[in-house]
Amino acid sequence: MENQLNEQFMRLQQDLRRYYHRQMAKKQGFGLHRGQGRVLALLKMNPEISQKDLTFVLGMRPQSVGELLQKLESKKLITRESSAEDRRVMIIRLTDLGKTEIEKMSETPDVNEELFANFSEEEKAEWSRLVEKLSESLKNQLAKDDFDASYGGGKGFEGPRPPHEHGPHGFHGSHRGHPHHFNEFSSFDW
Repeated sequence: MENQLNEQFMRLQQDLRRYYHRQMAKKQGFGLHRGQGRVLALLKMNPEISQKDLTFVLGMRPQSVGELLQKLESKKLITRESSAEDRRVMIIRLTDLGKTEIEKMSETPDVNEELFANFSEEEKAEWSRLVEKLSESLKNQLAKDDFDASYGGGKGFEGPRPPHEHGPHGFHGSHRGHPHHFNEFSSFDW
């Protein structure tokens, strides 16, 4: 029974992931690359930002950000204009089309309507209860594992370990002087 539960859970997880990605692809008319989506999401929160600040927030190389912005600009999702105060500073703004696209991206599929259409109210309540129980069990197990790991416990823990004897040149220290690396084989009768 345990094996069957594991297989069902893994299959459900895989199918849900595929379903979610398919639903998101239907909603995204432009099929935006993940990096482009991040830029749009940041612009939604901050409708006007300098290219330099955007580069810093994204944690990317300036050249990579420039390429992303060029693609978004060619799709007419953003504009880039020089700042009135400092012509060297490029200001990035969402276009109306960009605002529409970011709204589409933030919509999530209505899982309740589609996936649970054939479920009765009692079955939905039972599903919710079981998922909550599974979630609580996972949280407890993860908390226990985190506790064991942080205190050096866990399976096979036998107390303090001896110092590690692998140096930068393999086993048994650093072979100071480095004339050769096979001292331990010098007495071997070849």
